[in-house]
Amino acid sequence: MYWDEYVVPIVGKCLTPTNLRDDIEGGIQDATDACLILECLFDSTRPRQWSQTRAMDDLKQNTMDARELPALDSKWLRKSSARVFPILAPLLEKMYWDLPRDTPIRRLWQAYITSIASPAIKEVKVAIETMGCVAAIFSLLHRVWHAGGPNLESLPWPKGPPGSPAFLASFDSLLLITVQGLGLLPFTEKLLSISQDTFVAIATPSHQPKKNRGEIKSPLHHLVLLLTTACPGLTYDKHFLMMARSILTPFFKGRSTSKSQMDLINDLINVLPSESTLPCRMIWQVLADFAAIAADTRDEKESSSNSSQPLGLSYRSIVNILEIGISFSPDKPLLGWNTLFEALVNSATIDAGEGGRAIAVIEPLARSFLPTPPKASTSVSGLFYYHLLLAKATYPKDRMTLEAARKRLW
Repeated sequence: MYWDEYVVPIVGKCLTPTNLRDDIEGGIQDATDACLILECLFDSTRPRQWSQTRAMDDLKQNTMDARELPALDSKWLRKSSARVFPILAPLLEKMYWDLPRDTPIRRLWQAYITSIASPAIKEVKVAIETMGCVAAIFSLLHRVWHAGGPNLESLPWPKGPPGSPAFLASFDSLLLITVQGLGLLPFTEKLLSISQDTFVAIATPSHQPKKNRGEIKSPLHHLVLLLTTACPGLTYDKHFLMMARSILTPFFKGRSTSKSQMDLINDLINVLPSESTLPCRMIWQVLADFAAIAADTRDEKESSSNSSQPLGLSYRSIVNILEIGISFSPDKPLLGWNTLFEALVNSATIDAGEGGRAIAVIEPLARSFLPTPPKASTSVSGLFYYHLLLAKATYPKDRMTLEAARKRLW
């Protein structure tokens, strides 16, 4: 009741600016005040006492510090995302450009994430209430990304018209604060459905609502697909690469073994659309860089013959990444392709010799250039790749060595 009776009218209708043309400075001050009020309501980490008659005290002074406000119950805040985000989301959009710095909107977002994360400390599984918050956050991210920086209804940036680096820095901050606060599980172990640009939390695939049936994926899959979607006004350069790497790094580092890291990379690689767009190629490059690290840092236990997974299968997963890179750029290798190829060649040579390298790496990659169905062609596409493969295509001189390498792999 207090939220609907007091917070919504004061913060949502009075302090969140809608028309910024008449009084920009006043709009900035109102938005700052709204952030402070909500931050204090969300901040459950700072104990303070509240008197029920506080509003009636000191009527002559008629002043009150927002830091006196009592904190909302974290469990209520977590389960009430449908009521909170109509107030919170417009503020995040209005002050979007301030998210990377220590500003009122950043502190508000940190307070919100900390509060909704606190009930999960004693929970074994990710609660559906948490996923309801994640769904609301992803609806906001989806709206911001599809609007693009030039079209956001935000307060003016003091440094002039913001460009792509500023847009990406704010998007990165919004996501990283969320991931660091909630942990990785809500983004990998649970499901969201999207329909009509709105995300809905799904407890299990069988619990999908009959109305507005949408595509069900994990939040991380939805995120990768969002990043491969063209964002209006965005320049795809090193800043996009840095943001994508920053967002995906916690999920990569959260896997304890190189095998689990490679499983994650292949999972995300296979989510990429088949179209060779610039965003797809750049996300592929980030994932290929992660794969090169995983291939170079395999544990001794993982590379031993006692491993439950054959070496050939491990190499096959890396070859799959390289093949997708070829499909995105058939004429010449993408950035990162050579590095991953060299890492795979070195690993296969150490583990299974020249024969293993030929069987597990060179031959599968060479077959990827065969037309399906076979046909006569005068195309010279792939010459760069042919040169790289032929330089590494060394076979053992005797058949026994080749068979030994095959047994080592499988």
